[in-house]
Amino acid sequence: MAGDLAQKVALVPMVGERAAELLERLEPPMNRFERRERELREIEGRLLALEKELEAERNRLEAEKSGLAEREKLLERRQAEIEQAEAAIAEEKDQGGLYEEMSESFGQVSANQAAKILVLLPAPEAGPLGAEQRAEILSKMPPEAAAKLMRYLRLEWERSR
Repeated sequence: MAGDLAQKVALVPMVGERAAELLERLEPPMNRFERRERELREIEGRLLALEKELEAERNRLEAEKSGLAEREKLLERRQAEIEQAEAAIAEEKDQGGLYEEMSESFGQVSANQAAKILVLLPAPEAGPLGAEQRAEILSKMPPEAAAKLMRYLRLEWERSR
């Protein structure tokens, strides 16, 4: 019907051609089942688009969750490293106090006796002596033990710079 009407309207001057084009584009009237079917297809299309958006959001969240889990593991490793470093610092402080006490003890012993004791100790435990005390004790030590201790002290001195 719209096609027949379009042919007749096209003859009207000035507006006929434009009106005829509009009439030709009109769809034939739909019954209520066709309209409902069309509405359902449109709804289905929107639902499919929403499902795609939802799936994309799920994927993004999963990737973010994975990234967060990896960052959490990294933080746990760093926390463990920090705790180890703090424990090492605390141990070093404790050893520093121990070395000071040992140094004071050597000051109360004769250089001869201190030299005999230091020969039996590992080099790190002999390190905290004062310069005068060390010189006196080193002079009483066997040359090999004195050289070993001096080598250790030099390495410690270089490491601390």
